[in-house]
Amino acid sequence: MNSTTIMISLFPIVFVIHELEEILMLEKWKSGKVEMLSHRYPAIARMVSAMSRRGFALIAAEETVLTLAATAIALYGGWQAGWYALCLGAGVHLLVHIGQCVILRSYALGSLTAIITLPYYITALIHTSSEYTPTEIICIGLCGCSVVVINLIAMHSTMRRMGWDIK
Repeated sequence: MNSTTIMISLFPIVFVIHELEEILMLEKWKSGKVEMLSHRYPAIARMVSAMSRRGFALIAAEETVLTLAATAIALYGGWQAGWYALCLGAGVHLLVHIGQCVILRSYALGSLTAIITLPYYITALIHTSSEYTPTEIICIGLCGCSVVVINLIAMHSTMRRMGWDIK
């Protein structure tokens, strides 16, 4: 097994580590932050207070299926661009968590594993970037970030419509 295969194969595992922190810490984090958020960011506070662990776990499960599919296609189908896009999008997602820590001046949900796993994402993306030109990396990155954002919005909307975001 070469180092590129290892880097690609680790993506779902590293992704799940981050998702588990979010799922396990959601309720405790909410109890300490909703009131503070309601003063500074009322729209975000309403969204956060409506989240349930079950709904969040279902979203994480769907996202994990996407990472597994992209990883399998990269490893067995020979098309790494989808994997690269999702890996880059997930890495940017981690930067958002770190940015939330800075803005909130305290722990933000998912920020511990964001800090711990970010080196993997940086290493994996650098290691596999030799297959792409800088322009392709930018295009793939924009696609990956767009997919991550659109999927997250769609999944939260689905959970709300199904009533699974509320306890």
